[in-house]
Amino acid sequence: MTIYKTVHDVKSLEIEEATDKRLRIVLTLQKLGVITKLDFFISEIEAKEIASVLHKTVESNNG
Repeated sequence: MTIYKTVHDVKSLEIEEATDKRLRIVLTLQKLGVITKLDFFISEIEAKEIASVLHKTVESNNG
């Protein structure tokens, strides 16, 4: 189930929750008629670390 999706021109990023509750990040690029899809599962610890980095980046850009 997709819980987040953003699309920029020919690129997209999706975050999905798998049936076993793991998170899956999917990056998709469509260029010259070729679709390249990269996906990987992340652990709860990795998800928290990514969230922390994103939060710090947003805070530093806003303040």
